[in-house]
Amino acid sequence: VLHITSWYPNKFEPYEALFIKEHFDSLKPYTNGFLIHLEIRNGKRLFKFHFYKISDVEKAFILETKLKIWKVIELLNFIFVLYILWKYKYKRYDVLNFHIAYPQLSYLHWIKKIIRKKMVITEHWSAYNLNFNLPENAKGLKSIKRIFCNSIPIITVSKSLDSDIRKFAGYPEYQSFIVPNVVDNHIFHYKVYKKEPYTFFMVNN
Repeated sequence: VLHITSWYPNKFEPYEALFIKEHFDSLKPYTNGFLIHLEIRNGKRLFKFHFYKISDVEKAFILETKLKIWKVIELLNFIFVLYILWKYKYKRYDVLNFHIAYPQLSYLHWIKKIIRKKMVITEHWSAYNLNFNLPENAKGLKSIKRIFCNSIPIITVSKSLDSDIRKFAGYPEYQSFIVPNVVDNHIFHYKVYKKEPYTFFMVNN
């Protein structure tokens, strides 16, 4: 399986999206996996590339740019996805797993025509229920909704996220699966309740 993700722990943000790394690591006993962290992020220069090895099966390809035009960012993501697929010989993989659909898959309908390979999208986050904070008729939503109308199976980390995506995209006909985010049961595990003298409760975002 070739995993391509726009969120991943990296040299700029070492704790970014640890849940995706945990997801990838949890599959290692069952599949031969290789992961590319492919991200376009804000920077001070027009273009600055960072390409480095994370491990034997994880590599990072990060572009810093001061460009703010979102359609250009979408197009750059499309070009870089094709480049990564070509560079890492996508034909040798059984499945291509894209973590976080947008903006990498804004042009999925073109990718499908060029790359004839089994694909799956794994979604971990929930901006879909907020309509990406855009009005319903915003032009920018069209390219996001279009991603989920390509008959690609979707993996979500919860049933509610799956429902959010279906509602956001207009209930397209796609196959979906629920795979919750990984929990380290050495840290989080059942413990017999023992009443403490004081209990502190906090709600945080």
